Order: sequence, then structure tokens, then C-alpha cells
Amino acid sequence: MAAAVLAAVVLFMPLRDWIVPWAADQFFAESATRTQNAVDDKLDREGDAFTVSVRDGTESEQTIYTLDRPITGAERQTLYGLDLRSDEGDRVFENLVTSRAKKLAYSLEKADGFSKIWLMDFHSDRDTELSVIGLRAKNLRCTTASAKVIFLFPQQGGGVYEGMFFDLPEKDTPTITGSDKNRGKPFFSFKKIDLGGSATPGGLRVEVSSGTSDCRWVFEATYSDSAGTHTQEITNGGEPFAIDGIPAGEAQRFVVDPGAQPGQRYVIDCAETQTFC
Repeated sequence: MAAAVLAAVVLFMPLRDWIVPWAADQFFAESATRTQNAVDDKLDREGDAFTVSVRDGTESEQTIYTLDRPITGAERQTLYGLDLRSDEGDRVFENLVTSRAKKLAYSLEKADGFSKIWLMDFHSDRDTELSVIGLRAKNLRCTTASAKVIFLFPQQGGGVYEGMFFDLPEKDTPTITGSDKNRGKPFFSFKKIDLGGSATPGGLRVEVSSGTSDCRWVFEATYSDSAGTHTQEITNGGEPFAIDGIPAGEAQRFVVDPGAQPGQRYVIDCAETQTFC
């Protein structure tokens, strides 16, 4: 009996000597892994959750021009004599109007409205996934439109674009645009922008109209991740977003008709005609 007990003790001691260090190694390894995961997760959440590359998309639309000073009598006569089919006519129009103008596009979302378009590319380097679930115009400041001259071009048939639309200053949150069945409804009631992890970087067309107001703002995005809900500002290259509206009626208005026939003026004062004005 004593021999058997002694044998058992001798057998147990090497087993104990192996199990105890192994268990300790497992415990400390798991603890180190948890600590490292917590550190990695903290590092993953440091800094901005995502970046947004912003491009002006107004140029690709049917553009109109606004100027912040009236056209003089001499400039008016120069414009009346332009032949926009010629290189010289294009050069003069560029110098008098295009190079000094602010640009707007005909809005497809607001009747008789004008807008600016920005193309935004969202990207996140985070390993964990997140979703942008809201976007609003923050620090919105609007004043009466200051443009003194409007150059209109005959509106052509426009396409339908997927994206979102802000109708400032009345609404600081967006609606859905394009052919979506929910067009005109709150964007983030039906959609979100998934980023991080294995999500594909998201592109977004943002159209903004401000009616008869000049407006400045930044966007505030609301996003959610495993830690909760957060906000992050989006600027236009470090500057506020800006749009200039169309004055209610006091501005000079001209229509530019590139399709005018020989002998007809390419630039017409709207005070002389209601066509296209």
C-alpha cells in the first residue's frame, strides 16, 4: 500500500510540474492578448474615424454664372457684339464673365431652383466597421443673396442623379435624390454609409440649394460603431462650404444662347425678352 501511494506521488509530481506552468502560461498569454486587443482597439479609434475627399461637381452640370458687381454700359455693348462661335468671342466672354463668376447649376430637385454640387468620397482605415447614419449643416449662416448679375443658359434636359439634397436655409438635413422610390424623403431614414473593416469606400453626390440666400456652413456627420454614436465635422478642404443664392429680382439678368443663329445676339438682356429668363 505504501509503495502504491509513493508511486502515485512520484507520478503526480511531474504532472503537477507540467500542468502548473502550462496553466500559468495560458493565463498570462490570454491576459496579454486581451491587453493587446484593448490597446489595438484604442489605437484603431484614435484620430478621425474617416476621411472625406471633396470635389466640386457643379462644373459637370448645366452651369449658370453670378457676378458680385453690375455690368457696365461698355461691357454690355461688348457682350452684345460677341460671336460665341469664335475663339475671340470665347476669350472675351471668359475675361468678362467666366473668370470672375461664381457658378451654380439648375436644380433637378427644386422647381425654378439653382444649386451647387459636391462629390464626396468617404474612406476609413479602421479595422472595425462603422456607419455614417446622419449628416446636417452645422453653424449655418445665411444672408440675403448679394449677386448683382445673373447669366442664364437655356436649360437642356438633365439626367437623374442618385445622392442627397439640402434645401437651405429651411432644412439642414438631406432628402433622397434620383430615381429612388423614396425620393424626397429623409435620406438617413432609408440609407447609411458603411465604412471601415471590409466595407467599400463610399461616394456621395451632395446637392445644396439656398434660394435667395448666401449661406456658409460645415457638415456634421453622425456615425455609429461598437462603442456607440459619435459626431465628426466635414469641411471643404479645411474651409466652410459656401453657396451664393439668386437675388429675388433686383439683379441684372442676361441669357446666353450658344445656339443663336447668324445675325442674332448670343447675349441678351432679360429686360428685353422673357425667353429663357
